[in-house]
Amino acid sequence: MTEECVTATRAWNNGRLRFQHVVANVIIRYSSLQAVRYLLVSGGNTVVGLFSIYFFMWLGGTDATANIFGYSVGLMLSFILNKKFTFAYSGAVFAAAVKFLVVFAVAYATNICTVLTVARYGGVNGYAAQALGIPPYTLVSYIGSRYFAFCSWPFARRKK
Repeated sequence: MTEECVTATRAWNNGRLRFQHVVANVIIRYSSLQAVRYLLVSGGNTVVGLFSIYFFMWLGGTDATANIFGYSVGLMLSFILNKKFTFAYSGAVFAAAVKFLVVFAVAYATNICTVLTVARYGGVNGYAAQALGIPPYTLVSYIGSRYFAFCSWPFARRKK
């Protein structure tokens, strides 16, 4: 390789690395703020959902039916707040809603597996089991919402 080629390659690599560094910093900063907004929305949604679950259990509902009731109440609230506040999504609403339901189904399956496993095999009472199902649900839901339902990456197909 000639000296000119080596110099050109080094310049290209340095420029590319600087660009990647800048992009990484922007993504990290944006992601941090987005994660904080998501946690704020999730915190409020958790209070509403958990209150709904406990209320339904107090009325005599089973662990599974109370869980379904509470998450149903929180589903619409979560979609609206995450679409507007967390991810500032301005794309096609119907497509986002369908993808959000898919994310919800996966996150909910993670949640209900956690709740039922902890309650049945861990000897934990139903109220504590419901609370222990929240962290796995939140993690799966955030990742799915950010990278699938409300995707804002340049390659995402969004209606303008």
